[in-house]
Amino acid sequence: FPTPRYVVLSVTFCLRHSSTGVVAHSQLARALRVEVGDRMQTKAIRREVLRVRASKGMLEDASRYDNPWMRGTKCAEGVEFALRLQSEDYVTGEFLEGDNTYSDRHSCGSFFMNPIMTKAQADLLPEDAPRFDAVLSDGTQGVKTSAAWLIDHAGFHKGFRIVENGKSSPAGLSSLHTLALTNRNNATSSDVLVLAKTVINGVKNKFGITLVPEPVLIGISVN
Repeated sequence: FPTPRYVVLSVTFCLRHSSTGVVAHSQLARALRVEVGDRMQTKAIRREVLRVRASKGMLEDASRYDNPWMRGTKCAEGVEFALRLQSEDYVTGEFLEGDNTYSDRHSCGSFFMNPIMTKAQADLLPEDAPRFDAVLSDGTQGVKTSAAWLIDHAGFHKGFRIVENGKSSPAGLSSLHTLALTNRNNATSSDVLVLAKTVINGVKNKFGITLVPEPVLIGISVN
């Protein structure tokens, strides 16, 4: 589980150069129209991984490196390449008035972890709820379900925003994926927390499951 006890500042990978790679995940294999375990050109795999992630709004907005406070933190050539890919491959979600151009990319990725529970708890879920084999924290067999499915079926659909006095919150669920909490336009941490708490309470009231945030929250809490 996420913990603020340690902060990773850098990593070193030892990678073997190869012009081909193995397609190891079923979703990627379907997108590439191949079988899991097949080998393909690494460039083709990379391109499809980016496309799949972009379709969920799970890539960063490369245009942020044009901001004065971010310039120089990334290789200029790499930023230019990323911006070109972004303009070519960006999947347009549902944009509301006031949204930034790439609002669905203004998130920290998946905000909630997929819950793991006992079989008895999983049996209380609707029949069509996703179920996957998993291991509980005590090492015994458990069942994992989809946080995105729970959120959607609790009534929080893609693009959901809290509306008060006729005004939409600047924080909202991604219009591409319910699991991402996004900054639509100048949202504060308080805006994001209110949205997160609303989703957590809604899922708990509907299914009796408490969603746990995946990002490490420093100085703030959803409790």
